[in-house]
Amino acid sequence: MTENSSSSLWDVGRSQDSFRSQRRASHDAVLIPAAPEHLGHALLVRDLLQAVGEDIPLTLYVAQARRLDDDPHVQQVVVAPSTVRGLVDASAVISRWPHTLARPVLLVVRDAPLPPPPTVVRHTHALAERVEWTLEVPYLPGLRMVYEPAEALRGRGRNVARARRTLTRIRQILCTATYLAAHSPRPESVPSLVLDTSSSPLTSA
Repeated sequence: MTENSSSSLWDVGRSQDSFRSQRRASHDAVLIPAAPEHLGHALLVRDLLQAVGEDIPLTLYVAQARRLDDDPHVQQVVVAPSTVRGLVDASAVISRWPHTLARPVLLVVRDAPLPPPPTVVRHTHALAERVEWTLEVPYLPGLRMVYEPAEALRGRGRNVARARRTLTRIRQILCTATYLAAHSPRPESVPSLVLDTSSSPLTSA
């Protein structure tokens, strides 16, 4: 893998200087696992978002370690599963977020076809004022039956189509967020909360 590839696995700090020299494009984002054990969720998000909205400019890098980029013009995305542990880990990262950096995006990965636990919902709402966006990746049962995550989005059912639309919207929001971060030292947009607390539509008829 190369550092300027959208599939890069980037160790924040180790290759920071070389990455920054190539990063003047407006639509680069760093996915930061809320804890080391959530790296798989960050990689999953990267793969799913690369499979949709190819016309929407966005390059995603995944940080191997929970270390923040100190460039204020880079949009960073904290990734966590929709579990109590995941949101507690995300809260720990976001509560220590330096004021010199662009506010992060919180991306919650739905881990089951059930509504998030009440504690998860409370944590998510509590973080809403500290982040630019709170977004949710839908639960995809097809992921259990494929090798590459993108394959789960190639079906023709309406549930797959709905998931593609949701992911495309997330990609568009991240595209906008990266542009604002790249061109404004302190973007001051109103935080938005996008969290579906109902049962996953992918399991409904």
